[in-house]
Amino acid sequence: MLNSSDMLKVGMTGGIGSGKSTVARIFETLGTPVVDTDDLARSLRQPGQPGYKAIIKYFGQDCLNSDGSLNRHWLRERIMHSDSDKTALEAILHPLIFDALEIWYSQQSCTYAIAVVPLMHETSSADRFDRILVIDCPKSVQIQRIVKRDLINQHDAELMVSRQTSRENRLKLADDAIINTSESTTDLEQDVKKLHNLYLSLATMQG
Repeated sequence: MLNSSDMLKVGMTGGIGSGKSTVARIFETLGTPVVDTDDLARSLRQPGQPGYKAIIKYFGQDCLNSDGSLNRHWLRERIMHSDSDKTALEAILHPLIFDALEIWYSQQSCTYAIAVVPLMHETSSADRFDRILVIDCPKSVQIQRIVKRDLINQHDAELMVSRQTSRENRLKLADDAIINTSESTTDLEQDVKKLHNLYLSLATMQG
């Protein structure tokens, strides 16, 4: 059985609406363990978890729904319009997320695994991984997808994109990149299969 030190750790990143989730699902069909740090963050925001307690301490009771759960819409509006609140939320969650990621790695027995890290550039976390995969597409495509997916107006979609780092900054991190401009998954599947074979090969050499 491989331990986490033997495993090739691939970090996947990309802007909102670039298609990271679709690519991740294709990797999973090939038997690759995938974890999304957004999912880890959601777990950490559940009642009783460390992130939940720290968020209430900073934002106060206004951030809660009537049932005691965090009001994600309220939080999203706050961080969308306040850099200081965005920075504070990230400072609360990011250390907890990467601690949870290390626990997840320790539970895997595989040649390589993928962690989806949307804010890799913003968190300066690229050095945690052996290989960086960037999912990329033009800004106009991102905005179209966000409007359709989240049922929001174009202005809000543009604001969400603008609050993330640029395509250029993400691509500077890349060892590998997938340009995802098609609505069909056929091309994506071929790109993913090539990378899957590459990562298996690299993992064998690393081991």
